[in-house]
Amino acid sequence: MEIIGLKWLKFDQNKRLVKGKNFFDFDEKAIAALEGDFSLKCKSVNEILLANAAGAKYLIIDKSNDELIKKAVNLAEFYMFDSKIACIIPDISMLEKMANLGVDAVFIGENLD
Repeated sequence: MEIIGLKWLKFDQNKRLVKGKNFFDFDEKAIAALEGDFSLKCKSVNEILLANAAGAKYLIIDKSNDELIKKAVNLAEFYMFDSKIACIIPDISMLEKMANLGVDAVFIGENLD
């Protein structure tokens, strides 16, 4: 699991996604204009599939939606997504839960949602 957002962890290229807050709500019109690394917040299976096809680096699923997280993880494994399934969590207290759900990455920070 990638853990992004803790200052004391070794530098990771993806930390700039946290600093720039390159997390966007799923929006078909806006996706066409996105360039470089970006992450999309997905609220449905359709959005998950389309965001992966659009080239999102991370598919951000709400940390409290266990059912959608599990579906996203299963889809990513079955279809060998290039995108990673991720959640934004407030602190490290949720790491074990995220690991048990099988997410690929977590972004840690209270003000990222």
